[in-house]
Amino acid sequence: MCGIVGILARNTQIPPAVLEHATRSLAHRGPDDSGTVLLKDAQPEPLEIGLGHRRLAILDLSLLGHQPMQDPVTGNWIVFNGEIYNFRELRKELEAAAVEFKSHYARPSGANNSYGGTAMQPTRSFTFSCLALVVLIALSGYAFSATVAVGTCTTLVHFATIQLAVNSVPAGSIIKVCPGTYPEQVAIIATNLSLEGIASPAGDAAVILPPATGLVANTADVDTGKPIAAQLLVQNAGPVSISNLTVDGTGNALTGCSPDLQGILFQNATGTVKHVAVRNQVPNGIPNGCQIGESIYVQTAAGHSSTVAVENSSVHNYNKNGITGNDPNTNLILTLNYVQGAGVVPVPGAAQNGIQLGYGATGTIKGNTVIDNIYGDPTVAASANILLYDTAENSGIAVTSNRVGNSQLPIALITLGDDGANLGDGVTVTDNHIFGTSTYDAIDVCTNGNTVTGNTIFNSAESGVHLDASCGIAFGGTTGNNNIATGNTIVESACAGILADTGTTGNTTSPNTYFTVPFPVTSSTTSCTIPPGPTGDTTLAGPTRAKTARKFSPAR
Repeated sequence: MCGIVGILARNTQIPPAVLEHATRSLAHRGPDDSGTVLLKDAQPEPLEIGLGHRRLAILDLSLLGHQPMQDPVTGNWIVFNGEIYNFRELRKELEAAAVEFKSHYARPSGANNSYGGTAMQPTRSFTFSCLALVVLIALSGYAFSATVAVGTCTTLVHFATIQLAVNSVPAGSIIKVCPGTYPEQVAIIATNLSLEGIASPAGDAAVILPPATGLVANTADVDTGKPIAAQLLVQNAGPVSISNLTVDGTGNALTGCSPDLQGILFQNATGTVKHVAVRNQVPNGIPNGCQIGESIYVQTAAGHSSTVAVENSSVHNYNKNGITGNDPNTNLILTLNYVQGAGVVPVPGAAQNGIQLGYGATGTIKGNTVIDNIYGDPTVAASANILLYDTAENSGIAVTSNRVGNSQLPIALITLGDDGANLGDGVTVTDNHIFGTSTYDAIDVCTNGNTVTGNTIFNSAESGVHLDASCGIAFGGTTGNNNIATGNTIVESACAGILADTGTTGNTTSPNTYFTVPFPVTSSTTSCTIPPGPTGDTTLAGPTRAKTARKFSPAR
C-alpha cells in the first residue's frame, strides 16, 4: 500500500505546513519515501493544488520511484496509488512506440536493488503495490507552476542538478536548491522562475561551481559576437529571481582571452539578484590583462529590453568588472551591494571597475559599498569604483548614498563622443561618502548638465569634484558645462575642492563647505603638489597630470 493526498484551493492559498502534515499522517501506509508539490496558477482564476505521496517501495526501490512525478513534455503531475497487472505487456508496447522509461518497473527474482538489498518478486505483476487511485493534473486552461527542490534536503519533488530542474518545471515555478556544491553551467532560457538557495542551520550554502572539465562558451556577446562562458545564463527570459546562492568561478580552466568569463549574465532578460555572492571570475584563477572576467553582467540586443535589480549581494575577486550594465534599453538597479576590487592591479593586468553603466544603459546606484579598484599605472589606464561611460542621455540616472573609496576615480561620469554625439548628461550624484582618492578626483564630471550635491568627500589627490573639460567628441573638450556642484563637504584635498577646468561654462559651484583644502575653487592644478598613489601605483608625485592622457577602460 501507499498513501496519497490532494488539496484543491480556489481563490485562496494552501499553507505548505498543512500539505506536509496531511502527507505525514499517511506515513503508516508508506514508510519508505515522502514527497509533496504545490502547483499554482492565476488564470483563468486563482487556483492551487497540493499533492502529497507516501511510498511503500516494492519493485523499484531506487530514488527513481519518488513521487509526485512530472511529465517533462506536457508538464503534467501525478501521484499514483494503484496496481497495473499487465505492466510488462504495456511497457513493451510503449517502448516500441519510442516511449522512454526512467524508472525500474520490473526486476528479476533475486536481483539486487539500488540500496544493496534483494528485490521482492510478488505473486502478481504490478508497478506499485498500492490501492488503485490516480490523481492527474491536466486541467484545461491552467498552466501550473510548481515548487521543487534540487538535492534531497526537503520532501519536495527533487532533481539531481539545477539544470535538470530548470528543464523540467513549468513557467512560474520555484526551484529550491539544497546546500551543497553544484559543478554545472546553468542556462535559464525563455521562461520565468525563481531559483532560491535553501538556508541551512549548519551554515552551508548552495554553491554553483564550474564543471570538473571547466567552463565552455554557451552564448555570444550581443554587441561584439565574441563567445561568453557564463556560469549562470538568463537569456530571453523573465522575470527570473535568483537568491541566496553563491556563484564561484574557481576551477573555470579558461586560458587566454576567449571566451569571456562571466558569473551571472542576463541577456535580453529581466529579473532580480538578491543575497547572492559572486566571486572568483578570474580566468584560470590567474589575473591577466585580458578585458574579460565579470561577476554580474546585463546586456541587451537591439529590439529587446532588460531590467535587472541586484540587491544586498557580495561581489569580489573579478578580473575586469564587478557589476556591469551595457546597451540601450538596459536598466540596472543596484541597491545595498558590496563590491570589492583587487586593490592595486599591476601592469599588464586589466584595469578594474567596480560598477559600470555604459553604452546607452540607464539605472540607479543606491546605498552600495564599492572599494579597491586601482590600476598600477594610470598613464596607461585608470580604474573607477563607479563608472558611467556613455550612458543614456538625460535618462534620470541617480548615484545616491553610496560609500566608495580607495580608487583613482571613485565616481566618474564620462562620455567619449566617438560616434559624433556626447552621451551621459543629466546624472544626479547625491549624498555619497567618498574617501581615499588616489591620483585623480573623487567625482570626475566629464559630461554636462549634472547635479552633484550633498556629498561628503575625504582625502582626494587632485580635487573633490572635477568639472572636466577633457571628454566628449573623442576627447575634443566639450564637457564639464552647466553642472550644479553645491552643498558638498570636502575634507582634505591635496589641491582643489572644486576643480572647474578653464573653458567650462554655466556651472554653479557655491555654496560648498571646505576643510584643509588649499584651493576651494580653482581652474588649474599647476600650483599644487599631488601626492603619490598607494604602493604599486607607479605614477610619481608632481604638480599636474595631463587629463587627456587618462584612458578609461570600460568593459565591453
